[in-house]
Amino acid sequence: MIQKKKIIALDEKLCKTHPHVDFTNPNKCYYHLTNNRCKKGIIGIEVGDEVTVGQVIGQRDGGFFKQNIHSTISGKYTGNEKLLHRTGKLTECIVIENDFKENYSVNRTNLSFDQMLDISNEDFIDKVRNNSNVGLGGSGFPTYIKLESKSDIQKIIINGVECEPYLTSDVDTMFKYSSEIISGLFLLIKFYSASEGIIAVKKKQKKLITVLQKTIDDSGYSNIKLVPTENYYPQGYEKDLVKTVTNITVPATNMPAELGFMVFNSTSVLSIYKSLRYNSPILTREISAIGTGLNNPTNLTVKVGTSVLDIIDKIGGYKCEDKTNVFIAGGPMMGQALKSDNVIVSKAFSTFLVLDPVLEKERACINCGSCIMSCPSGLQPVLIMNQMKNKNKEALIHLNVKSCIECGLCSYVCTSKIDLTKHMRKSKRMI
Repeated sequence: MIQKKKIIALDEKLCKTHPHVDFTNPNKCYYHLTNNRCKKGIIGIEVGDEVTVGQVIGQRDGGFFKQNIHSTISGKYTGNEKLLHRTGKLTECIVIENDFKENYSVNRTNLSFDQMLDISNEDFIDKVRNNSNVGLGGSGFPTYIKLESKSDIQKIIINGVECEPYLTSDVDTMFKYSSEIISGLFLLIKFYSASEGIIAVKKKQKKLITVLQKTIDDSGYSNIKLVPTENYYPQGYEKDLVKTVTNITVPATNMPAELGFMVFNSTSVLSIYKSLRYNSPILTREISAIGTGLNNPTNLTVKVGTSVLDIIDKIGGYKCEDKTNVFIAGGPMMGQALKSDNVIVSKAFSTFLVLDPVLEKERACINCGSCIMSCPSGLQPVLIMNQMKNKNKEALIHLNVKSCIECGLCSYVCTSKIDLTKHMRKSKRMI
């Protein structure tokens, strides 16, 4: 049956409120030398060297940009290990053994808000670049490149929607750091000389809306407003969000910045604020460890570089140790199913799911068109899959596969249970 879907059916067992645990003292931390955006990397320390929190220990090379690698703990460099990145790629990691002293880099600061307002645009960009700020909504795109935009930005939009089912790490962060995020938004308005800042949150987050609105009212920033959004998926899709909060449609061939809108994830704004105030890289992040396969589903604050194996051990382990669980890095729609749980928390890693296996037999496509009707980017997933199988790169370019946001809706609605999202990812890599 042809079906267009924007509402994801939720498993009530996964929708419970989970306790929060601080786990910021792992025995070791691991830092990917390369990642999905940077194919090369160099190590800047020698085995046996002592390092401090925030120290640059290496650098990744993304071709048109460089990205410093920072230690998030103090301790000793003991060597390298190959471990999984959230994308499923086995990657060499720098290993730092924790000395539990939390000795910080000498470059750390603690500026007042007035001092932050006095930071020049050039220094603003330098701090964000040197501290390797990236988009924390999942993109991992270098933030300083967005700051260097030559477009005339009029509105700064903060994406606090967190549209993936079951994910709560962004919501938790906004509760804990509402003042810092609103202040960070004001700093971005000043940086871009924009006229307005907008923070978007789903209507169902009533308690969060109350907290954020009070923070805005108390701040006295008359050019910042909160816009509650609908609860459908994927409301967090950048262009969809712009349409929701401004009633302006961004054409498929344009970026929001070209129309005067700059969009940041809420946690990304917090990281920018910390870069400016403390001259600090992203040291910790809120993550959610959820799923029917865990004894104690939990929300945690962890150091970037923490092993998921250590996290699982910290929260009480698996319900079943026979390794039949499905392990997903990320949410159920856009996350990556991994063959191993030996994965490291990177900056853009917000969630992992451990689920009971569900075996669904993939059948031949019946050309129902459900994937085409449901695609928020207006693409034709089934045609893209067929051209990918034919290795027709020109057709893939013509079908605009690069506009795929990998939201997972095509796989979700497919009546034949074809993992179309997997084929979309392969198609993007092919060109």
